[in-house]
Amino acid sequence: MRSAPGRSWWRVPARVWRVLTRRRGITPTPIFYLLLGGAGLFAGAVLQLTLDLWWWVPPVLVLAVAWLFFFTSIWWHRHRLHTSLRIELLQAVAPQKGLAALRGADQQRIRSSGIPLFEIADWPGEASLESWSGTDGIVSHVSLAFRDRQASAPVVTVGTVADDRTGAGRVRDELLGELTGLLLGDEGIAAAGPDAIREAHQRISARLHALPWVPSTMRVDGKDLQASRLTVDGYTASYAVLDRVGVTITATAGSADFALRTVSAPGRYLDLL
Repeated sequence: MRSAPGRSWWRVPARVWRVLTRRRGITPTPIFYLLLGGAGLFAGAVLQLTLDLWWWVPPVLVLAVAWLFFFTSIWWHRHRLHTSLRIELLQAVAPQKGLAALRGADQQRIRSSGIPLFEIADWPGEASLESWSGTDGIVSHVSLAFRDRQASAPVVTVGTVADDRTGAGRVRDELLGELTGLLLGDEGIAAAGPDAIREAHQRISARLHALPWVPSTMRVDGKDLQASRLTVDGYTASYAVLDRVGVTITATAGSADFALRTVSAPGRYLDLL
């Protein structure tokens, strides 16, 4: 439940501080500061004996300079985080405005990537943007979900894979990763420990990689593309490569033959972010 205005204003500085510390590019260990302080203390003792200076000045100065150096890595160190510092700070100060800014940034990132989206022609139910991912802020994978009704589990997921490494192997690995996640969820071990989840993930992934793919076709924009298909545990997955763009379909068994078309107006999906 959203807090009433003014009730949690005193938490804002703590949230801002957490954002800043999380975005530090270099985070030293406590032992590093301890060793640095010891070296500064030794230098202070020497300076006091030789120059009659305050012994505590060197350790304080050394620790302060070191802390400032690491803290300023927020700005000068290269970050792999997709969200900008401005948006994260806005989320800490004004969560609703920050969420709106984050959605706008995500929409712009997908639009500027130029990655094509594919939808099921004449789908009678609900359709929405399911997920997107990438590296170094560059979108390389987008999925659309197609449901029988709003808020139900997806019946079909149509994905696009496009990056410098796009090829049949790359697209197949992306699809197998998606299937692994689905089967892992079906096992209902979300509450298990990390070791059990890791073991299940490795077991499912190894099993899927050992299964054979069979030749099939995928209809995209009125053309039949050579594709590969795999059916396992109630899911049917298929993929094809079109002009260095991978197209994937994940569906419940028995509902894998869909005619796809390029989305002409991506905004109707992106605006739902």
